Amino acid sequence: MNIGRFSLISLLFLSISGVFFAQNSPEIEISNRLYNHFVKEGFSPVKQLLADEGSFPYSILLHNNRQTDRQNQETNRLIITMPQDMALQYLQETISLLKKMEDAPTIITLALLANERTPFPREEGFPTEQQWHPSGSQILLENTSDTDSCAIVMLETPSQPPKQVTVVPGASGIMTPLWLLQQLPLPIPHNSLITYRLNLAAENPMFATFFQAGMAAVAVMLDPSQGEQAQEVFSAMETMVRDFTAVESSVGSSENYMVFSFLDNIWIGEEIFILLYLAITILVLALLSGFSFIGRRGAANRWAFFKIWHLIPITILLSTLFLWLGQLVATSFVEATPDNTFAIMGIKTIFSFITISLPFIFHLRLRLNISQFVYGYLLTIVAAMNVFIFASIDLVLLFIFVMEYIVIYFSRLTRRIVPMVVASLVMLLPFIPYALNILEYASRDKLLAMAYCGIWGNILYACILTPFQIMWLRILGRIDLFGTHRNISRFRMFAVVGLTMGALVVSMTLLVSIGSLLLYQTIPGIRNSEPAHVHQEHILVESEEPLPLDISVRQTGYLELQSVTVEIDSDLPVLRFNLEVRSLGGLPVYDSALDFQTTQEADGSEQVFVSRFLIPDYPAERNSLEYTAASSLSQTVKVTVYLKVGENQAAAVEKLVALPPLTSPALGRQP
Repeated sequence: MNIGRFSLISLLFLSISGVFFAQNSPEIEISNRLYNHFVKEGFSPVKQLLADEGSFPYSILLHNNRQTDRQNQETNRLIITMPQDMALQYLQETISLLKKMEDAPTIITLALLANERTPFPREEGFPTEQQWHPSGSQILLENTSDTDSCAIVMLETPSQPPKQVTVVPGASGIMTPLWLLQQLPLPIPHNSLITYRLNLAAENPMFATFFQAGMAAVAVMLDPSQGEQAQEVFSAMETMVRDFTAVESSVGSSENYMVFSFLDNIWIGEEIFILLYLAITILVLALLSGFSFIGRRGAANRWAFFKIWHLIPITILLSTLFLWLGQLVATSFVEATPDNTFAIMGIKTIFSFITISLPFIFHLRLRLNISQFVYGYLLTIVAAMNVFIFASIDLVLLFIFVMEYIVIYFSRLTRRIVPMVVASLVMLLPFIPYALNILEYASRDKLLAMAYCGIWGNILYACILTPFQIMWLRILGRIDLFGTHRNISRFRMFAVVGLTMGALVVSMTLLVSIGSLLLYQTIPGIRNSEPAHVHQEHILVESEEPLPLDISVRQTGYLELQSVTVEIDSDLPVLRFNLEVRSLGGLPVYDSALDFQTTQEADGSEQVFVSRFLIPDYPAERNSLEYTAASSLSQTVKVTVYLKVGENQAAAVEKLVALPPLTSPALGRQP
């Protein structure tokens, strides 16, 4: 009994001494420096630990003096967050903001977050899952209970800085509520809203964490090398904390809105959107029903339409098939990479237009003529169908397809080739500003996913193309392909067909070329649209020499339990520390001061229990972690440590330790 107590006391001393004599990482030193400075300035900072055991960086929370009796005041709260290295860079501005917070009429919290700069790219499986390495934003979110009446403003200095202060109004297709944007005294880039609404913009994982949790959140990015940007942002934050009023999510969480920037922001909210949608629905249905089928001539039109109505679903289905085949053709010539996005899109579009013409040519050859009225009515129906389809996806798309519908409606009876070509170009105009906005703010990877999409993406794209394809078929019908009318010379027929096909190919080629130029050269936003959280990302390299690292795993038994201590001691900076425990026939970890998750996984023909610990990045170079397990259980401990070995370079050291049982399951005592 005395030996067991002595072992536990010795273990406790070793754990405490391991932390006490630890050489802190630069990130821990930043946390300590900020905390001590705020104490010196007379504030009351609160440490928010990322882990309850070991030595790691910690977040710092600073509240205004309205925090008394918080349980009765949590209905109106604003949290401003920023990474700790940003707070250190703008220390004087942060102090000034804290002083303004003291006079704020509501609860304000300034959260300086630790571990927001991951040492490795956030790619799946490299070098391990990000979920096992909690960041300050994750811990802050877990400890925020009043999400329905709490707003988050996240400040960030990305490694790829914007040319001007940039407001990020959404992530993962989730938008910032309108009431929060209206209280942010910074200009909103209205042309970026469509990209975030459609989830085409690149995401910062820290931002996405709050948006996905359903919180009212908005992000602000600035260039750390531009002093006027910092002045603009911190001045806006001082104004916001003075005037802030939160709105409960059930009252003002409208995410359907648009903003137009003139002398001042002009907002169109959800209520106006709904009224416009209802009004346009009534108008579209009225124009469709109209007087086209009334009277003797209307009866003839009705009969002609019923004979050819199936052209709409057939065109959509064939277009979808040809778009999918066009993808296969495109990727057989060019590799499916972001640099070839427009090439893939152009090839599949041209392929669809050309191939959709073939069955129509056969249709014409059989002399199954279609009146221009029926063509116009088919176009009108397809345009109306697109209004409802894409407005149901997102109300913001309503404007594009309503404008297209108007153009089609007033050009539906056009019979000459030149006016039809002009109408096709005018139909394209509503898409151009939206396309340019998407090109400016979208992620290159997500644009590639749009070009190289699945069946549903091709169906939607086919719906967009169908009005243009029907107009194209009208033009083919007017040029009398293959001379169905005897008075058209074969030379003239081939000349017109060749010129029309050539114009189509040239137009699409120019579109692809201009789009590529805009995407990769002239628009700076696309070059800066990739995830901006990266800060000193490291790549894994093989070390030619043994690294100065010692990993030890020790067992101490006491009756039916054992305490396992894992220690690392390094002469190089530690970027990441993974700890995984496996066992057969029982839980590998009973308890630990460090958070962990246990799952049951297949290991060959056996099912094993696996416990993985949630360990923050940038631990101290000497660290000690402990957990409790059954002393009768055999375990395999896997320790992986990533060390900084050079500028943006890391090397991994892995150690497997097999721990035998300390007691017999039957006796339950030490041998």
